Amino acid sequence: MWQNGDFLVPHINGVPYSHKPPLLFWLIHCVWAIFGVGELSARLVAPLWGLISILLTLKMAQRLWPDKPQIRAAVPYIMLGALIWSVYSTFTMFDTLLTGCVLLSMHSVYSASLKRWAPFSWMLAGLFIGLGILAKGPIVCVYVLPAIVCAPVWVKPHTVSWPLWYLGALFSTALGVGVALCWALPAASAGGEEYAKAILLHQTADRVINSFAHNRPFFWYLTIVPLLFFPWFFWPPSWRTTRYQWKEPGTRFCLVSIVAAFVLLSSISGKQMHYVLPAMPLAALLIARNLANLKESKVLDRFPIFIIMVSLGIALVSLPVMSLEGGDRAVLTKLPVWLPVLPVACAVPLLLPTKSSGAGTRLVSVCMAALFVTLHVSLREPLHATYSQHEVARFLESAEAQKRPVAVFPADLFDQFQFSGRLTQALYPAKSLPDLMKWARRHPGGYSLLFTRDRRNLAQVGSKTVLDYNNGWLSISSSSELTNPPRTAVN
Repeated sequence: MWQNGDFLVPHINGVPYSHKPPLLFWLIHCVWAIFGVGELSARLVAPLWGLISILLTLKMAQRLWPDKPQIRAAVPYIMLGALIWSVYSTFTMFDTLLTGCVLLSMHSVYSASLKRWAPFSWMLAGLFIGLGILAKGPIVCVYVLPAIVCAPVWVKPHTVSWPLWYLGALFSTALGVGVALCWALPAASAGGEEYAKAILLHQTADRVINSFAHNRPFFWYLTIVPLLFFPWFFWPPSWRTTRYQWKEPGTRFCLVSIVAAFVLLSSISGKQMHYVLPAMPLAALLIARNLANLKESKVLDRFPIFIIMVSLGIALVSLPVMSLEGGDRAVLTKLPVWLPVLPVACAVPLLLPTKSSGAGTRLVSVCMAALFVTLHVSLREPLHATYSQHEVARFLESAEAQKRPVAVFPADLFDQFQFSGRLTQALYPAKSLPDLMKWARRHPGGYSLLFTRDRRNLAQVGSKTVLDYNNGWLSISSSSELTNPPRTAVN
């Protein structure tokens, strides 16, 4: 977008990018227009929406339970202390932006429930649904529409006119689709037939029916619920009084939305942990409501979390002596030797007595936040050493300055280095090693990047430069080196 000024059809390596809508890209480019192009400014956009989502959740707590300020006070601690939120809200992810759009839509829907007919609220709901579609696609409807359809469960009796309610719901949904189509139809026309089919049909339908990535069984989310809501799942006061709060419209509003979203997400073939991120604010509201009834915080209630964190420390101690397999084994072998101390050190304060329920909530949250922050800091160096693109980016920048073409193998590397190398020319994605060899013969002045996790494969190329990258090796070869490898293999 930034290079060619085309803000209608996103491109990557010169090819239209159809996997996600453009709203996050637009926001990043707005930031670049103000502060200049940079990695840090781009990385701060999604986390900023994580902060906005916390503020929107605080406002929702105030609206649902105006007479219980302790709920509003507990919400930020619950969200920041939750594993899924503390991890994913710091990444550049579409789900964080989607969460903000969902909460804005939820606020509008709730406003519509306070009047017999609220056309302005329905218009806002439609606008935010449209922005949600532009953030990550129709998945926004999975979180917003259940609250609308199931409104008779949570709306106070005799507050709204149900014919007008569902008319407003139809209007807001149509408006949301219309907002999204204001981008999608011109983009489909400009991007070509294949791009049009991808954004209008395949990207949504294929993920729902038969996902081309992350295809998992229906019950998968149920199996990871403890992890999704760690540590609050393992703190009994967080959930044991939920059934007593069913009479409250706020509880029903959150519970209906969460349960319906989980059922619908489970029905979609593609599943990932971060797909449920927009449900976390509603879960935090429910947890905060349960904790509002807590008169005291017992040490015994926090003991399960203590045991889990100590067990994590023991597991980290055993990693060096384990036979590690899988793509991330290299990262695990580079962990600091003192890392196992962190979970135990963060767990010890959980055994301290607290004077009030609010103090207990804050204690759990601070211990979790301390663990997440220290783990982030501790893993920074090994992750940077494993995934850093600095060296390859310098090479690609130099090759482009010399007007030397570059090919990559495997082909899925073709979109990995554009930003880090500030490239303006496309990399050639070789489909196979013979294809790479043919390309090298056609471009005698070019270079080739070959990535492998089997060092023996490097013997097939005459590379003088081999970089550690992504738990494997990335060889940089000139076309002459590639087509005329040395007799001696790389050891």
